[in-house]
Amino acid sequence: MSVLDAPLEPLLRRYPDARVATVPLLEPVVLAYVALAFGTPAASALAAYNAIAVRRWRLAAAAIALGIVGWLAFAVIVVFAASHPQWNIRLAILGGRVVHLILGGVLFLQQRRAVHGHEFLGGNMVPLRASYFLAFGLQFVIPGALLALMLGVPPGR
Repeated sequence: MSVLDAPLEPLLRRYPDARVATVPLLEPVVLAYVALAFGTPAASALAAYNAIAVRRWRLAAAAIALGIVGWLAFAVIVVFAASHPQWNIRLAILGGRVVHLILGGVLFLQQRRAVHGHEFLGGNMVPLRASYFLAFGLQFVIPGALLALMLGVPPGR
């Protein structure tokens, strides 16, 4: 290694097998917000899009599995609270949203290296501000029943 390559080596060490996607990717930090607003399944669909775009099949499978776990966890919390009258359903929904936020953080940690490697190699990214504005606006457009289903409330509850 020459003296001129030494300053670049620590940067490249963080992305040992970075891949560039042909499509723009979403910033991983958006996944936690999407998980909080729309549930882990919506965030995991976006994470799977990122992973498939950079050809990370295990990362895509892990994201989809995490979305299923998040939906089931929220459903169990809501069904348990609804079947016990002494439980406050609003607190159960708050607890379910906290679960979604935590799982969105896990999705962020999973996606961070792959997406930053894509960005490091000059790949296109969806602007962060546009992603947040779109997610914020969609909260007001999506019907309540559909949003409840996305969060994990079983149909008919």
